[in-house]
Amino acid sequence: MKIAAERDKDTLDIVRLLRKLNITNADDAVNLAYENTANTPSPLAAGRDNYLIVVGDAPDAATTLEIDTHPDE
Repeated sequence: MKIAAERDKDTLDIVRLLRKLNITNADDAVNLAYENTANTPSPLAAGRDNYLIVVGDAPDAATTLEIDTHPDE
């Protein structure tokens, strides 16, 4: 659901989930998302290619967000 929401505030969570699940590529993450949302009322409606971009961009975006959320470090 974090991938489907595509909100900036979910980017760090996406990266944390990828690390926790030892997922190292966007394709595996999107496959898992589709497997787990197949029978839900909120399917991944934007399309697979879109979610590959969301997941693929998440690590770089999270780095930026982590820097911005800790300005004193």
